[in-house]
Amino acid sequence: MLPIVFALLLQSVAPNGLREGLLALNRGDLAAARGSLEEVARSEPENALVWAALAQVYFKSSEKEAALDAARKAERFGPDNAAIQHALAMFYSGEGEPGKAAAFERRFAATAMADDEASLRAAKLFLSAGEARAALDTAFEAIAQKNRAALHHVAGQAYTALKEPEKGAEQFQLAARMEPRNEEFTFDLAQALLRAEQFAEASTALERAVQTFPESAQIRLTLGVAYYGLRRFPEAVRLFLETIDMATDVEQPYIFLGRMLDQAGDSLPTIQTKLEAFRSRHPDNYWGSFLMAKALTFSGGTAAQIEPLLRDTIAKNGDLWEAHAELADLLNRKRDYAGAALEYERSAKLNPSESSIPFRLARVYDRLHEPEKAAAQRERHRFLLSQPKAGMGSEKP
Repeated sequence: MLPIVFALLLQSVAPNGLREGLLALNRGDLAAARGSLEEVARSEPENALVWAALAQVYFKSSEKEAALDAARKAERFGPDNAAIQHALAMFYSGEGEPGKAAAFERRFAATAMADDEASLRAAKLFLSAGEARAALDTAFEAIAQKNRAALHHVAGQAYTALKEPEKGAEQFQLAARMEPRNEEFTFDLAQALLRAEQFAEASTALERAVQTFPESAQIRLTLGVAYYGLRRFPEAVRLFLETIDMATDVEQPYIFLGRMLDQAGDSLPTIQTKLEAFRSRHPDNYWGSFLMAKALTFSGGTAAQIEPLLRDTIAKNGDLWEAHAELADLLNRKRDYAGAALEYERSAKLNPSESSIPFRLARVYDRLHEPEKAAAQRERHRFLLSQPKAGMGSEKP
């Protein structure tokens, strides 16, 4: 049985069958617990404590309907009992009903019996239930009583869920300042800054974090993303390669390197070696084939080397618009204009907001002597260029 639930229930009862049932439940003897508790329930059918304990017994015995019935009786007979509030919160959390659990835990947090973590648990449960505003209210109620970094962190998560990123970043900043050695708080602050495209601020926070958490591949990767956003490409390449050395099988650094091969410079051979090793270790991963194809394109590989890799990528994941675009480029270079047009069309359908595709497709239709289709693609290209571009801050490392 959960320690807090057990302690609260145990201190609320006298030495009798209920106490014996609770002790049996705590040591995992469900049969003994059931026998003692059901006997008490027969003699004291309005005892909320016994029903709260039986809800746990039935839950652990996979008797869902009986568990829910016992929980409802505990709620009905003990509406103002702090131990019952917390027991029901933990029960409904285990049942996969975080919203219901959060409401009970919030009520428990307001009682004199509550432990220091009660409000934080309630706020996190509200977040799990998708009730960000209730999570925020709960966190700030608790902050007014005791200012804690974890409460600011959950407030930041709530603001992020409410699509108020600036307020979220402020709360993450407070959490990270209060507990600078908490990697999760620093990482979430950096993520918030990246989403807001505040790359300089993110890099400043992450440069400190790399010193604080030198073994963290996640922090190193995220700093690489910040440098990527600042167009500090050599430093980004270095950090992505270091991340690969620390976490060889994590996809993201390979994907980011694949996006900046034109900026790789002298690091291109090293990158290509890393990509080939990734592909060898993960033959079923479409990124391996796709990124290797891109690397070969930049390093002077032949069409005979590149085309099978792109077709293998598409066979594994036909929804990757970039793979269709890369294959279209290759077919265009081979003067297979009909094949190129087909792949560009597929790419455009998968990512209709990518402005470069209709531009390239228009040129292919020119070569196919289809002026109306070419004109339509140029019009599409002009339209897309007139639209505001989505920032890269939404890309999660």
